[in-house]
Amino acid sequence: MTLENWYNNKWIKQEKSSKAEINTLCLKIERDIKDSLNKDISLDWRLAMAYSALLSCSTIALRIFEYRVSEGANSHYYSIQSLRFTMKIPQEEISFLDSIRKKRHMVSYDSVGTTSEKEVTEIIQFAQELYKKTISWIKKTYPEYL
Repeated sequence: MTLENWYNNKWIKQEKSSKAEINTLCLKIERDIKDSLNKDISLDWRLAMAYSALLSCSTIALRIFEYRVSEGANSHYYSIQSLRFTMKIPQEEISFLDSIRKKRHMVSYDSVGTTSEKEVTEIIQFAQELYKKTISWIKKTYPEYL
């Protein structure tokens, strides 16, 4: 599979991007990571904010390739999975991201208080690391976007 296959399957669509859009997404990630560190907020919401930062990293990579995930079911799934094509993220990291996606869905729609401090700390650290990788990847391969 490639992004071109995904485009042909209508899982993603082509759309121009810009430096301003990428920079706005970076600011959003920084805000989400900062807010996820706020211990006055519930663990469930802290997890959701860290997840939002992770999702935005995958969005940045797709937008640099001038694609956007098509609207509808599974849009978060495709955004995360696209990291293997865009930033060449290893499958084990993508699997971890997908487990966070499922947990975020659960705490957003189906349950309350099922998130531990340890989980949140691990997910925030992962979000911080992925954001650093994202910025490094952009600087190295697409510096015109920063």
